[in-house]
Amino acid sequence: MQHFINNSADILGDIDTLNSIIMEIEPDGKGIPILIRQYMKLGGKFCGFGIDPIFNDAVDCLVMIDIMKGDNSMLERYIGEDALKELRNFHLCTSFHTHSQNL
Repeated sequence: MQHFINNSADILGDIDTLNSIIMEIEPDGKGIPILIRQYMKLGGKFCGFGIDPIFNDAVDCLVMIDIMKGDNSMLERYIGEDALKELRNFHLCTSFHTHSQNL
């Protein structure tokens, strides 16, 4: 393996480096699956992984993404511009309402 890992947190934060390491390890040279790469770019927090035997043993995972902090263009690609605005407005109103009740 060409990469020397000093700090795994640095590697996990760098998608391209992590992808290169996985490509070196995998016999077929494949790297991180594209959807996982996209979730990482959105700042997704991975809660768990599994293998889906019904879907050709594909990697399956539960990911949490903070829609208030995610990149607009990437989020719009997945849920659309109108849905993103609606979700963010809902969460802003909910946050404000909850905060004002606690005052």
